[in-house]
Amino acid sequence: MLIISGSSCHKEEPDITVPVMIEIETSTGRRDSLLADAAGISYEMMEAALPFRAALRNNQQYRSAVYVYDSKSVTGFLEKPKELAARIALLGIKDIYLSIGKNAMSGSDVVRTNWLRLFNKYAHEFGLKVWALRLASYAQFANDQLIIDECEQVIAYNNAVAPDERFDGVSADWEPHVLKEGGVNTPPGMSYFWDSSKNYGVGGSNDMLLKRTLEMLNLARANLYGLPLNEAIHYMYQNNFNSGNLSYGSTLQFLESCEFITVMCYTDTREKVWSRGLTPVENAKGKPGSVSICVKTSLNTYGDDGDVTTSLHLKGWTYLINALNYFYTQGATKPAFRGIDFFEYEGLEIMWRDFVES
Repeated sequence: MLIISGSSCHKEEPDITVPVMIEIETSTGRRDSLLADAAGISYEMMEAALPFRAALRNNQQYRSAVYVYDSKSVTGFLEKPKELAARIALLGIKDIYLSIGKNAMSGSDVVRTNWLRLFNKYAHEFGLKVWALRLASYAQFANDQLIIDECEQVIAYNNAVAPDERFDGVSADWEPHVLKEGGVNTPPGMSYFWDSSKNYGVGGSNDMLLKRTLEMLNLARANLYGLPLNEAIHYMYQNNFNSGNLSYGSTLQFLESCEFITVMCYTDTREKVWSRGLTPVENAKGKPGSVSICVKTSLNTYGDDGDVTTSLHLKGWTYLINALNYFYTQGATKPAFRGIDFFEYEGLEIMWRDFVES
């Protein structure tokens, strides 16, 4: 049972009898003003958001997503869940991969439980979908029960709250390529380890780790009882599958359990991003809108060690918008291309704000 206190977040709870559905436009108008008001941003930031939003081409049925992490954006907007949801909506992003602690899911962290319920409510009012970024523990590679438990926690949360406070799906982030022999991320009990120099080959250790990942996704899907599932994958899986180095890891295999997949293409130019994402996109050409390409906008924020070769951050806001136009132009002939995802919101907002302040 979730316990909701009268914390400072509660005062922002809207009147749910009068839903505020704000549609997105690509030019300044009343709806944009309402969103900018809710977002607590300046007119200049709103103006800077419009060409970014237009580049995402929502009017062509594409969907973009952004990663939002508990230790960064959730903490930064802990008193202002509506502002965070409105900023994401103003940018034209449609999906949120929300990393939130299990104590918030269970109700034992009352402040964050209140925040989560309010954030999901506002996100839905602004036309967004929220995916629980929860299947990400490396320990789950060695323990099926941990996967089942995780799924049960999401289902229990959804069953305990109002419909507009629920998660719309679950986003997994299992990365078998980080499970090195003796590595800090590798759990006890593993029989296979990733090594790009010597463990390729059909039936090899890399192959078996990808087989295990696919089995984990299938198990998760079975225990989510119809709640959609997404998974983040490395772009190199498909290339090695095509070359015969792997029998597991193709985009189509991941899509057997997932509604869509997100391909991590973390590099520092638009051309390199697209070349990395192209093979996974082409493999899924028979499944329209099933492959998102994720770019890194963070630098020295979450999950980033300041490596400028993996991020578009230093290229700036104008470059990012031009890159988006390039991606969507390239993707126009690729049926599987779903849109561009962003890792992660903290870095994206810094780019947005720096452009306005420069």
